[in-house]
Amino acid sequence: MQNALIPDQRPFLARHWNLNDLQRSMAFTDFQFGRFKSTIRDSAPEFGLDLYKVHSRQDPEKWNNFVLWVVENKQKLNDFVEHWPVEAYFNFWIRCKCTHRHRRKEQTGSSIAKHLKIQPPLVRKYVGLKPPPLRCITNSIVQIESRSEVQPVQDSEIQNPCYDEAVRQPCLVCRDTPALVSHSLSKLLQGEVVRKGELVKLGIHSDVDLDTLVLLGPDQVAELFDQASLTNFEKASLRNALKNIRPKFHVKQGATEADIREYIATVYTCQEHSNVQKLQAIPPKLLRLFNKLHIEHLIPAALLLGVTSDTHFEKITTFDDATVEGMICGQTAQIALSPLQKIVLQWALGKRGCF
Repeated sequence: MQNALIPDQRPFLARHWNLNDLQRSMAFTDFQFGRFKSTIRDSAPEFGLDLYKVHSRQDPEKWNNFVLWVVENKQKLNDFVEHWPVEAYFNFWIRCKCTHRHRRKEQTGSSIAKHLKIQPPLVRKYVGLKPPPLRCITNSIVQIESRSEVQPVQDSEIQNPCYDEAVRQPCLVCRDTPALVSHSLSKLLQGEVVRKGELVKLGIHSDVDLDTLVLLGPDQVAELFDQASLTNFEKASLRNALKNIRPKFHVKQGATEADIREYIATVYTCQEHSNVQKLQAIPPKLLRLFNKLHIEHLIPAALLLGVTSDTHFEKITTFDDATVEGMICGQTAQIALSPLQKIVLQWALGKRGCF
């Protein structure tokens, strides 16, 4: 006796039934149901069916041929009245295609809403010079944090207008020497076998002198070293060490005469010859040149040598090197210069400095 055909079970399914409900009503295993679905999906285009229309809107002849072919491949479908599972799955598949519910888009990022994400900290990239030390900004003061991992900036620094004992120099007349700061100089000499006494004879005994020495070219440095009893090894060691030092500039470029006078008053503190900084007006061209060369502390020396006007300054540019050297190095009771100061003034007032 032939078993009764299975009637259409769709009226008994839930209103919004899914494929699991359809599989249970057909009593198919997972393997059977998977083959059934793939057969319908793969063969529908071959019979010219419109993949965006349900079966009731398909061409009747094409639909009947399609159903017969599916049943021939899946004989178990003969157990169902009018082969209703074919229609049921086909309509379900088409509706899913039309609403894109069957397509699971690949996620290109996190599914967490943007406003719920923890934003990563900002990363600042510095190109060129090192970044400045960390700063703590209060109401009216910007303070630099003193942390062990924050190294001082090695580049040229302009310490203006905070003049202190770090810029002091011996008197240009009596050579009276106040307490000088030589932290950078002492640090330089720690790793070099150089006699500090010989450097003092040359006029290099403070950090300002070291900053001035670094400004000179190799020819001027060699000429200066020849005036001391330094060995060739000591000279080579010093030249090598000077390559890694950048001077600290103490006055900003374009400073006014008032700024320069304030700075000079801090540099020279001799009470007996305190009138050095109170000489006549500084020639504008002399001020601009020495400010450009960062040797503002030697402006009083140029004034004491007689360069008291722009006319005198322009006249010096016509002198040859021997004449300039004679003017600076000649013996006089009005001024006492160190070998370093003489070399620097020759460089600045000679043709090489007046550019």
